[in-house]
Formats: sequence, C-alpha cells, structure tokens
Amino acid sequence: MARLLGVSRQGYDKHANRTGGGLSARERADAALAERISHHHTRSRGTYGAPRIQVDLRQMDGIRAGRNRITRLMRAAGLVGAHRRHSANAQLSPADYERRHTAALASAPHSPSLTSEAA
Repeated sequence: MARLLGVSRQGYDKHANRTGGGLSARERADAALAERISHHHTRSRGTYGAPRIQVDLRQMDGIRAGRNRITRLMRAAGLVGAHRRHSANAQLSPADYERRHTAALASAPHSPSLTSEAA
C-alpha cells in the first residue's frame, strides 16, 4: 500500500497506527489550544487579538504558546480582534488641513493696526 501511495513503509505504518483519530500529537495539541483561544476570544467579546490572548493563556491557563502559533490558529478559526479607530482629524489630507485652518483665520476678528490713524 505504501508503494501505491508513494510514501515510505515506515511513514505509512506510523500514520496508520496513530491513536486519537488519526491526528498527530501536534494536531491534537493545536485543536486543544484552538479551543482555549476561542474561549478567551469569546470571553473578551471578540476584542482580543493574538497578543492579548497570548497573555491571557499564560496568566489564566498557564499555557505558554508563541504569538505566531496563536495567530495561525485564530486565522484558521476565523477569529479577528478589534481594530483601533482613528480620529477624524488624523485623516485630513494636507489640502483639507490648509483649507480648514485658513478659513478659521479669515473669519477671526482682526486686531487694529498700530500704524493706522484713528479717525
């Protein structure tokens, strides 16, 4: 059978004799970690991303996992953290900024000139 599939006999035997539904130890560990990640993401009402979930896993569950691994599992599960919002002023183009501030200066009351003569 191994020759038919184009794999080594040892690799085929190892795969065929796996326990746990045919999943490797890494795949089983990833499935358990993905369940914990989903729990923490739900508990945060969908706001936590990978860095905060990594801290939560370490502090609350005692699980040490890398951020890239957490990111990969979150992406596979379709979980996304909340993004920061930007203020309206931070998104002004230079032309809009100029227009907004020159309009404010034009409508400001003028101070009297020191060289003009009083009538």
